[in-house]
Amino acid sequence: MTTSTYLTKWQQIPAAVKQFLAKGVIMLVVWKLLYLGFLFPARILDRPLTNTVGRLTVWGLNKVTHPNDYIAKEELGRELDIDASSRSVMQQSIYFNGYKVAGVYDSCNALELIVLYVGFIICIPAATKRKWAYALGGLAVIFVVNVLRCIGVVYALRYYPQHADFIHHYLFELVVYATIIAMWLAFANKINVKHAGQKA
Repeated sequence: MTTSTYLTKWQQIPAAVKQFLAKGVIMLVVWKLLYLGFLFPARILDRPLTNTVGRLTVWGLNKVTHPNDYIAKEELGRELDIDASSRSVMQQSIYFNGYKVAGVYDSCNALELIVLYVGFIICIPAATKRKWAYALGGLAVIFVVNVLRCIGVVYALRYYPQHADFIHHYLFELVVYATIIAMWLAFANKINVKHAGQKA
């Protein structure tokens, strides 16, 4: 295909879709530059979020299983990368009666999912009041669902280790993504694009 063919196809895309794509690309670039250049190296957002998820995971486990038998400690641990290599990272280690069961890493704190969810809400044309309600409400839902996911993963590692890998990497991931998609669909439902910019 020639350049003129691509330009013709681009011109046929509705203006609202172009605006959504442009906002999405700009937000992605800005977020990645800010996160990788400033927030990630110092763990400005990751540390408090990971520590909170770890502590709430322990709190939840102690409520539903053995009171006070689970504890969380912030310490250096090893995290596996996609290529099966490992690296030293800070984590919330979760112990059961002095035995380490799991680690809650920065990659487990749902920060990227929260940013993705809120970014989608910002990019879709809608009333400001609706955006705020869904952004803040969705942020809270994702946080709670992620804590429940971590509780479930640690519980599986402790009591059903033979199924823990499937539960961790597939089942609970599916639940989290399904929740986010359901909230996006609820947000996008009945949005009037012509009047989306008006305040509600």
